[in-house]
Amino acid sequence: MEAENKVVGIGAHPPAPVPEPTEAVETATCEPAELREPISAVCEKISRLRNRALLVLATSMIDSDLVERLCRFRKKLQAAASRKEGAVDVLLNSPGGELNSCFLIAQLLGRWLGCSWEALVPSYASSGATLICLGSSSIVMSERAQLGPLDPQQRLFDADRSSPFEAFRGMQELFNFALNCFENGVEFMVERKVSPEKALEAAGDLAIRMVEPIIAKIEPCDIGILAIDSAMAIDYCARIARPADPARRTQREVDPAALVRGLPGHEYAIGADAARALNFHVCDATPELEDLFDELRPLLTSASCYIGLAG
Repeated sequence: MEAENKVVGIGAHPPAPVPEPTEAVETATCEPAELREPISAVCEKISRLRNRALLVLATSMIDSDLVERLCRFRKKLQAAASRKEGAVDVLLNSPGGELNSCFLIAQLLGRWLGCSWEALVPSYASSGATLICLGSSSIVMSERAQLGPLDPQQRLFDADRSSPFEAFRGMQELFNFALNCFENGVEFMVERKVSPEKALEAAGDLAIRMVEPIIAKIEPCDIGILAIDSAMAIDYCARIARPADPARRTQREVDPAALVRGLPGHEYAIGADAARALNFHVCDATPELEDLFDELRPLLTSASCYIGLAG
């Protein structure tokens, strides 16, 4: 079977070059357009409450187009960040997207916003959006907010999507099944006075025959692609969470491998308590901010994309 290397979620392509920032007017973009004003109004309230500029990245898919839109705000973001440390918040509302685009956005925010910025999560910042959060000094989460594992998605195995979580968990279960067959077979035959040598040989043959039809359908290339994706996701997490500059305040205590390989599955929800257990620095939203999150949440749910800067 030949792998179809088409990225569905976060996938394995060479890192994209940093785009040249455009000089387009930094107006908020929203789809659908009629939601721009109500969303912008709530974002201005959040900016005033926090006394900080507020960059909003709310999208159903983080991709290269979002990177281009973000670059339009470069000068204003740098100007806001130059006034004082921690002068900019970044509100994230996204299920994630292309791994390289998420990594690039995290890098750009680190360059533009100085040594410290805080992430605000009213609903969810999953997968690649969690990667962006690793560059923050703190994550302010609502009561309903959640982060998510970084699980690179590829179209492999003739399926709509495949992930390292699913593939490697399946391989582990297959290994455990074969081992149990072998151990139970040896025990069964030894109890019936079969010599240990013959018991080992027969049980090994039985275990192989039990898993051989499944193993025959596995493409080593597919497993290799997923392993590469997984390793790249861990590397990107480490580079964002642990930058070389010691002055940068990021999520340095988070173990990148735990986000990529250490959680139960792709859909696993990381709430505030679970995030703290993973060593994220998390703050609960104040009651006033929680009210504004409640006002903003249905608007963001109805919008497929909103990119803007308030304050």
